[in-house]
Amino acid sequence: MKALLINGSAHANGNMRIAMEEVGKTLKENGVNYEIVGIGAKPVHGCIACGRCRETGRCVFDDDPCNLFAEKLAASDALIVGTPTYYGQPNGAMLAVMQRLF
Repeated sequence: MKALLINGSAHANGNMRIAMEEVGKTLKENGVNYEIVGIGAKPVHGCIACGRCRETGRCVFDDDPCNLFAEKLAASDALIVGTPTYYGQPNGAMLAVMQRLF
């Protein structure tokens, strides 16, 4: 079994990374392989509803991290998302990723 952990923080080695690594330790102890990927400070485009992803399986915004996340998610059995909370909701980049992946 493999789990994908998405770190939604802009800080690559911040508190969210520490939390993700703690989750990873527990997963490993229970025989689950995992990979942590982060959004970081990369720009994440919102969906423009062009429909190209249905035709090609990839987003037209090729520089966007969502294409990489989608590939890794397809090869995973589980998904864990960690993100800072600003004003009662996930940060904007994570919301855009979630919109595009689901």
